[in-house]
Amino acid sequence: MNGAELNSTEFAFLLATIHAQAVVGLDDPALFPSKTSTRDKTYAQGRKDLETSGWLRPIPARPDEYELDLAQLEMVSLVADPDFALFTTFDSQGTESQLVLHYLSEDLIVELSASDAD
Repeated sequence: MNGAELNSTEFAFLLATIHAQAVVGLDDPALFPSKTSTRDKTYAQGRKDLETSGWLRPIPARPDEYELDLAQLEMVSLVADPDFALFTTFDSQGTESQLVLHYLSEDLIVELSASDAD
C-alpha cells in the first residue's frame, strides 16, 4: 500500500481500535475525545466513513463481523507506537510552513501530514 487518506474521525476510530492513548507529534484532542457523547459520535462517524471508503468491509459469511484493511491498520499501529519519530517542516516562500511527521519501526516508515481539510 502506498498510502491512505483519512479524515480525523476515521483516524480517531482506528487509533481507538488499537487502544492508542496518544500520537507523538500530534496535539489534537479530537483524536482522543474525553467526553463519552463526543467519543461515541466521533467513533460512529469514523466507522461509517471507513465503511463508505471501503477500508472496513463486512465479512460475507459472518454476520456482524468486519474486516479492516491490514496495511492501513499496520500504518496506524506504527504511528501510535514508533521506534523513532522524525519531524520535518517545509517552508514555501513566505507562505505557511507544513509539518510532516515520519514514524519509523524496523523496515517500515509512515509519513503523516495534515491538510487544511478535515
